[in-house]
Amino acid sequence: AAGSAAQLPIKREFEYGLLLVGGDLTANGEEVPLAHLFYEAAGRRELRIESRGGAKFVMLGGTPFQEEIIMWWNFIGRSHEEIEEMRRDWESGSKRFADFADQIHGQIPAPAMPNLRLTPRGNSLPS
Repeated sequence: AAGSAAQLPIKREFEYGLLLVGGDLTANGEEVPLAHLFYEAAGRRELRIESRGGAKFVMLGGTPFQEEIIMWWNFIGRSHEEIEEMRRDWESGSKRFADFADQIHGQIPAPAMPNLRLTPRGNSLPS
């Protein structure tokens, strides 16, 4: 609601994401842009949210992946080659990815692969 704040209890072993769908939202003092994902790594016990004008958002949480992963654009994989394969499948219209209707009535093209080798992110729980 407009002008509200809340201190949400969260599980220390989970990582969380907040996706702002409408309105305005601040999470742990950080402004969350519309249609962007706020990420909170594992290790906290509370998440403070505030909104001046009211907000609609989606909150996701869970245990971090145990294996090393690579996140690039809309793909999550275990190797650079797996991400390249996903991009090729996306661009070719493979049935690997479900059809969807969006506001532009067409598939959004994946960006070109970066001019570097994608490497896994860390996934350790803070002490």
